[in-house]
Amino acid sequence: MKPADKGTILTVDDRAPDRELMVLLLKHAHYRVLEAADGIQALELVRNKHPDLIISDVLLPHMDAYELVRWLRLDPATAAIPVIFYTAAFNELEARDLARDCGVDLILSKPTEPEKILKSVAAVLEARSQPQSVPPLTEAFDQKHQQLLINKLIRQVDALHRSEDRYQRQAQIVTGINRVFHAALTCETEEELARTSLEVAKELTGSPISLMGMLTRASKLKVIYCDWPGCPLLDSKKKSGCVEGVKPFHGFFDRIIGEGQSLIANDIQGHLDSSAAGCPQPASFLGTPLKYDGRTIGLIALRNKTGGFEPSDQEAVESLSFAIVEAFMRKRAEEALRQAHAELELRVEDRTAELKWAVEDLQKEVAMRQQAEREVQEINEQLEQRVRDRTAELEAANRELEAFSYSVSHDLKTPIRAIQGYSRMLLEEQTAGLDAEGLRLFQVVIDNTKLMDRLVNDLLVLSRLSRQPLHRSPIDPTLMVRKIFRELQQHAPEKDLQLVIKDLPPALGDHGLINQVMVNLLSNSIKFCRVKETCVIEVGGRNDENETVFYVKDNGVGFNMNYAHKLFGVFQTLHSRDQYEGTGVGLAIVQRIIHRHGGRVWAEGKVGEGATFFFALPKNVGITTSDEKTR
Repeated sequence: MKPADKGTILTVDDRAPDRELMVLLLKHAHYRVLEAADGIQALELVRNKHPDLIISDVLLPHMDAYELVRWLRLDPATAAIPVIFYTAAFNELEARDLARDCGVDLILSKPTEPEKILKSVAAVLEARSQPQSVPPLTEAFDQKHQQLLINKLIRQVDALHRSEDRYQRQAQIVTGINRVFHAALTCETEEELARTSLEVAKELTGSPISLMGMLTRASKLKVIYCDWPGCPLLDSKKKSGCVEGVKPFHGFFDRIIGEGQSLIANDIQGHLDSSAAGCPQPASFLGTPLKYDGRTIGLIALRNKTGGFEPSDQEAVESLSFAIVEAFMRKRAEEALRQAHAELELRVEDRTAELKWAVEDLQKEVAMRQQAEREVQEINEQLEQRVRDRTAELEAANRELEAFSYSVSHDLKTPIRAIQGYSRMLLEEQTAGLDAEGLRLFQVVIDNTKLMDRLVNDLLVLSRLSRQPLHRSPIDPTLMVRKIFRELQQHAPEKDLQLVIKDLPPALGDHGLINQVMVNLLSNSIKFCRVKETCVIEVGGRNDENETVFYVKDNGVGFNMNYAHKLFGVFQTLHSRDQYEGTGVGLAIVQRIIHRHGGRVWAEGKVGEGATFFFALPKNVGITTSDEKTR
């Protein structure tokens, strides 16, 4: 069935949540729903929209539901529209009778189950589908309505008076709490704070006599202030002090502190043990515990109010007790803070004196250290001067040594060439006069002159390395190694040489000098592989964090690692020159070139299993080597 077929319902309620809930319920049941928030708005909607049913709250702004129904019944066009009261107010018998007298079809109490509401709506709509007579509105109805409104107004006025009394009472309590907090800021002692707090309690309750006590760590009651005349708990001249002999507590004190609950006693005869031992019997009594962090730490006791104490007095004192506890805790915290501040000042004074002595000692130590630093500075200056002088001497000696090496090497080449030339001439022209031993000795002379020539050439190369400038540029190691290996193969066609190239990352260095390094290392590997039928040489590399590492590995005779430190020395050889030709300068040249690049060189090997030579080039091109500094 469509919503239009089930009818239109007007819901009237000044409370939006109740109205929205009713709208949601009716729409879910496929009714068309109109809304109004007061009686005047509802009357206007009825006259314009003519709903099939009205569901209204009774208490409405501007016009209540009774008056709304009255206007509906006076208009013939709206007199027959059914009305349901849905309200939580006016459940009195006369109010319900008045609703039926004005033609209200049904009265539902808030809250009602949704299913019951929908069944009631359907029943009212079905009943009104039959013609029904509308009861006439009589003068008696108006009188009942007016009397109902008057009664409602009287109850509201009474409630307003009670609310005003409660407000005034709360205002008095708040004023008293403010006085207690102000006293916490201005009073110098706990006794003054207790006296002010009890004055507030007496004003709120009308009690003439009061007492405040706090529990000590020994569970004794220390009376902070008391104005009970002739109270035996204290000397007659004192109004504060520690109560002795009240453990366990007697009478009302025992109950208040033990149970942690307030106590009112207006019928004192019903309490045989009503006060501390020896204390006069009170006419009426009100006691309230003082609690902090869930613990009872003391109490307030009031006596002899005319007419007895009431629950409102207990409520007022309990409200005040929280402020009193906070005020005392603050006062004690301030006192503890003052004591701590005084102790801190004493400690600061002591510490200041200690620091003063320490500063004096430190000043003496600083003066001694400054003197020592001056002496160390003078010594350092002397050492630096000595280092500079020694460095200058070493640089001069190195220059002289290099010049000497170059001159000697250069000057030696002329006599060596002469020996070689004359030896060849004698060997070619005078061999007929020499026997076999003479020829052998003559050949030894020629071979040694060749070795001497190679030594001189290697010394010249080594000498030039110290003066040759570095020109760094990108290097392709793979292309360089292949080219060098092809040239070396042409000089040794009789050997079975195999080259294995692993990963060779690009590097940065002097192309000519790095080429010389590769030539020397590959030549060295070929030379020491002659005992193998197949010479396998492997060349590879890797990128580390700060350097690029390369290696040349062979399967030759290898070497003993105990003598690895001699490999890169000038004229140092680990094998006999009779078996392996060489001057012992090639690896020294390799080391000199790599060191000039700021890198490092090392070797690994095992006798009979080959050797591997490594060198590493730095990735940072801004490095300056010691050789470059010397130049």
